[in-house]
Amino acid sequence: MVITFFMKRFIIVVKICVVFFCFKVNAQSFDFNELVISELNPSSNYGTSVSVHENVLVVGAPGIESGQIYIYSKNKDGEWDYETILSPNENQVNMDYGDKVFVTEKYLAVSAPYYDSGRGVVYVYEKDENEKWTNEQILMSSDGESGDKFGKSISIFEDQIIIGAAKYNANGCVYVYEKTDSGSWSNEQKIMASDAVVDDHFGFFSTMTSSHLYVGAPCAIHEGDYPGAVYVYEKDSLGLWGNEFKILPTNTNPFINTNSWWFGSSISIFDNKMAIGAQKAKNGSGITSGAVLTYELNPDNTWDYKQKIQQIAWCGDFNRFGASVALNNEKLFVSAWGEPGIYLFELNEENEWVEEDKFSAGGLLGKSISMWGEDLVAGAPYSYNSGFNSGAVYVNNFVLTSSVDNLSLTKNVLFQNSPNPFNGETIIRFELAKEEKAEITVINSQGKIVRKIDGQFKKGLNHISIKDINPSGTYFYTLKFDGFESTKKMIIIE
Repeated sequence: MVITFFMKRFIIVVKICVVFFCFKVNAQSFDFNELVISELNPSSNYGTSVSVHENVLVVGAPGIESGQIYIYSKNKDGEWDYETILSPNENQVNMDYGDKVFVTEKYLAVSAPYYDSGRGVVYVYEKDENEKWTNEQILMSSDGESGDKFGKSISIFEDQIIIGAAKYNANGCVYVYEKTDSGSWSNEQKIMASDAVVDDHFGFFSTMTSSHLYVGAPCAIHEGDYPGAVYVYEKDSLGLWGNEFKILPTNTNPFINTNSWWFGSSISIFDNKMAIGAQKAKNGSGITSGAVLTYELNPDNTWDYKQKIQQIAWCGDFNRFGASVALNNEKLFVSAWGEPGIYLFELNEENEWVEEDKFSAGGLLGKSISMWGEDLVAGAPYSYNSGFNSGAVYVNNFVLTSSVDNLSLTKNVLFQNSPNPFNGETIIRFELAKEEKAEITVINSQGKIVRKIDGQFKKGLNHISIKDINPSGTYFYTLKFDGFESTKKMIIIE
C-alpha cells in the first residue's frame, strides 16, 4: 500500500511506560535510574497521562477528586525537580482532569473528558516571563453534548490545538483551535470522517505536523469488518485542514480475523518512519495480542508499508501489544500494557525492526508514555505505591555507552525520595555498587541538620524512612560515603 503526502520531521508524543532497571542493547545501555512520584492517595491514578518537552514534565492524576496535574522541571544536573500542582477551579468529582496532558515550549493543555456528564472540557495554560503556567483558558465545544468525551485526545503544534471528541454524535470528531492576536483560542474548524459510521471512535488519537493532521479511528469499518483507520488531512493555503485520505491496514500478510483490530489507536512518526498500533489484532494463533504496522517515507514523498510486528511468546489474550508506540531515531518502543509491558525494537542492516529487549512490571505499565530527545517518561497508573491504584511514574534519562563493559547493573545512585512532596513520611532509596558504611543527612533551608542516619548498608538497593520532620518547607538530603556524595531536594507540605 502506498500513501502520498509530504512529512516534515516531527517527534510524536504517545502513550507507553518504563520500569526502573537496566538492560543491554547492541553494545549500548538504557539506564532507568530516576523515579518521579508525588504523595498519593489510593485510586489517584497518577501516571494516567505524561508529557515531556525539553525541561518540563507534566503528569496527570485524574483520580484525585476532580483531578490534578504535577509539574516538574529538569535542573542543571539532569534531574527532575517538583515545581507545582495544578487543579481545576471546578470541584466536580470524577471529571478526570489530567486524563490527557500535552506540553510544548509555550503551552500546556489538560483535558477533563468526563466533565459535565462526559461532555468534556480542556484547560489551556501559557508560560509567562517567569516560567510559570498562567493565563488559564477553558475550551468547550459549542455544540457538545453529554457523552462526547471532548478531550479524549490532545495535540499541539505551534499555535494550533487539536482536540478529539471520540463519541461526538456517536461517531467522533476533532476540533481545531488557533491562537488569535488577542490571545484567546478560537475554534476554527470541526472535522468529521467523510464516511463516518456509529462507534468509529474518530478522534480517539490525534496528532499533527506543520502540514498534516492525523486522526485515529480505531473502530472504522472497511469491507464489512471494523479494523480501524488513520485519517490524514492536508493544510490548504487558508490554513484549513482538508483533502482527506485514509490509511488502512495493509492486505499484505493479513491478520487472522480482521474484526476489531483497533488500528489507529496509537501513532508515532519520526523523520521518514511511521508506526501505527493495532492493539486488538489477532496473531497467528488466533490470540488477540495486538500488532504494530510500520511505514517508511520514500524519496518521492510516498508512504510504503514495510512490516507487521507481532509477538506470540509473551503476549497472551488481550495484552494490547501496540496500545502505545514511540519512535526515536532507529528505536521503536511498543507497549503491551496488559502484560508484559514494554518491547524495544531496533532497525537491523536489512532495515527491519528486530526485537532487542523486553521488560515488565505491573500497574498498567504502558498506559502512558512521552519521549523528547533522550528523555523517556512513563506512567503506571494502577501501580500499588501509596495504596491501591495510587500510580507511579518512572523517568529514563537513558545514556548511550560505547561498550557493554562500561555498563554496571549496580552502581552508586541516590534516588528522589518518594512520595515527594510529602506529609508525614517519605522513603529515601539509594543503590550501592558494594557494601558501604554511609551517612544520610537531612538539612533545612537554613542549613541546619534536622536528621542524621549512619549505618552499614548492603550492596544493591537500600531504603530508609524519614518522618516527623517539621515544619513544612524545602529540605535537602545527602548520601555520603568514601569517594561519593549526592544531594537531592525534598518538600514537606502541611
